[in-house]
Amino acid sequence: MKKTFLSVALILILSLCACNTQPASSQTIKFGDMTAENVVDLLNSKVEEADNLFIVGMNKPDDDDYSDVGVTPYMELNFKENSEGTLDECRLYWFEGGNDEETGYSSGFYTAILTAAFVPDIQEDIAESIQTGTSMSWNSNDTVVKFVTSAAGANYLTFMTEEQYQNTQ
Repeated sequence: MKKTFLSVALILILSLCACNTQPASSQTIKFGDMTAENVVDLLNSKVEEADNLFIVGMNKPDDDDYSDVGVTPYMELNFKENSEGTLDECRLYWFEGGNDEETGYSSGFYTAILTAAFVPDIQEDIAESIQTGTSMSWNSNDTVVKFVTSAAGANYLTFMTEEQYQNTQ
């Protein structure tokens, strides 16, 4: 029941956010040009615009260490930056097993914002994969996107540069 609620909340938010977050193709952001701080600022600005009690913003780390930023007890973002300070990888993790509406709404909202910004042409495919609980991977806009889910309720949505992906293979 909890997983169904969170999945429905996620898809509802993806659908609603897609209308407001879909940049024109000329405005698509290249993932590899962003820093962890840029992503946190982007997400927080959209959270402020949404002004929804169940969508939680991110606190910037005091020590500027963005490698692991918690959002809710069941949701976090992990960032890996390269020597130039731009992103190699960003991983959104959320767990659907807790009784936590903030995680359901926030994970859906964050997913919609990130996919609209970096890979808008495959946003619907990613939403469908999340809705059906199907692990998949895609390549778009010089960005590799992977969605991995487990029966236990753990979900990972990972964005990485093509170069980083090649280095991990």
